[in-house]
Amino acid sequence: MYDLYIFDLDGTLIDTMPDVYGAVEAVSKKLGLVHPTLEETENAVGWGFHYFAEKLFEKDHPDRVEEI
Repeated sequence: MYDLYIFDLDGTLIDTMPDVYGAVEAVSKKLGLVHPTLEETENAVGWGFHYFAEKLFEKDHPDRVEEI
């Protein structure tokens, strides 16, 4: 018997992309950034947060990726 069970639900049992996109929209609005499309957000998921921020914001805001 295990003491801990971990489930990776994202994209398998639960579609969390609407929540991820909502968070991107909220951050974009709060920081006054041009926010990416849903498709751009979907394409940036899966390689860690730093890659995610670079992929979504570096083109328009290269100096702000670390802040994001």
